[in-house]
Amino acid sequence: MGKPYAMKANNGDLYIAIPDTNSSNNHCMTVLKSTDAGDTWNYYTAMIPSTKVITKIKMVQTGLDWIFLFYLTKTGEIWSFQLNPVKKHIKFGDNFRDLMK
Repeated sequence: MGKPYAMKANNGDLYIAIPDTNSSNNHCMTVLKSTDAGDTWNYYTAMIPSTKVITKIKMVQTGLDWIFLFYLTKTGEIWSFQLNPVKKHIKFGDNFRDLMK
């Protein structure tokens, strides 16, 4: 299972993605958000299904202040999730594998 990955948004919000199939039902990763510099963390979203094993995570912030969460599964699938400003899931093909380096 991959390591957690965190990022600070331009507005100061913090996001952390935690790959874990044990802490919550039917999820392979949980994303938490903090709006107070990490003093408190709140559930933001989760990725399903729990049968997927996340091996690597990466977050990227664009010039538009959007944050994308990329993750690679044990079976080689690459997914992207737009964290901010909207939640949107996209599956990529093998040609995006270099993003995970």
